[in-house]
Amino acid sequence: MFFRNTIFALLFAVMFPVAAELVSNPDSNTLWSIEQSSQKNWPSGRLWVKERPLGFSIGDDNPSNKVPHSLYRKVEINPKYPWLVFEIEGFKSFEGYRSWFLGIRDCGNRFGSTTNAEPGLVAINCFQNAKTAVLADSNMSLHAYFYDFEADFKYIKMVRVPENYIEAVCSQPGSSLTSGSRVQFTVHLAEPAEEVTLRLINKAYLYSVIVNGAENIELTPVDQDKKVWSSEIELRTLSSHNQSEFSTGAILMRATVLGGNVTVPLWGILNYSFKEKQ
Repeated sequence: MFFRNTIFALLFAVMFPVAAELVSNPDSNTLWSIEQSSQKNWPSGRLWVKERPLGFSIGDDNPSNKVPHSLYRKVEINPKYPWLVFEIEGFKSFEGYRSWFLGIRDCGNRFGSTTNAEPGLVAINCFQNAKTAVLADSNMSLHAYFYDFEADFKYIKMVRVPENYIEAVCSQPGSSLTSGSRVQFTVHLAEPAEEVTLRLINKAYLYSVIVNGAENIELTPVDQDKKVWSSEIELRTLSSHNQSEFSTGAILMRATVLGGNVTVPLWGILNYSFKEKQ
């Protein structure tokens, strides 16, 4: 009987493997990956974490500002794997003030929004313009903050190079932009695309940020396979509902891809501040 039960247990494990909650180095491009999670895996904070058949949800609907709205968990970081990538399949919003973000604590580069939220595929470079002291710490916290929002995650992971991502690089050193700064905007894709549209979005209310009087940044393919779409522009003005100055991370980047395998909005962060010259 014992032998038969042991064989059955082994067969069950092979046929229905139990996935580890956090998987380290599942492949050469990935530092770690979380595809399923529950409350027990986040030791601190008041937010709920719910398991889903495919993925997990993180959220909070407590209107009080006197209790924590954050979750933390220790994760490994490595400059060779600078990209935090996650996909959100849907949001649920509650009454009152709403805000959320996800990032590596103290890096400063974190993705989120206030009042409104949209699902999609997010890739942020946690090391771009990060502080030197932060780069030297290899054991930091993954920080989730939710206030009257709930999000359905497909996965969260840190990778060397994402399959699909947006990159913005200024030609001048530093983390500040001003009138006259030149920035290269590039969308990298795993599969060819027929058309790629890029917009800058204010994380407050998700209003559009008008760039030099235009709502879209025109991108053109720079390779024959049409997997890399890019444009270098001189920033003269940025405006969003009478706002013309922005702190680092206040502007999100959203790409809409036609053709290929990206069927959801592709999101990133403009890791620069912006102030017009007086």
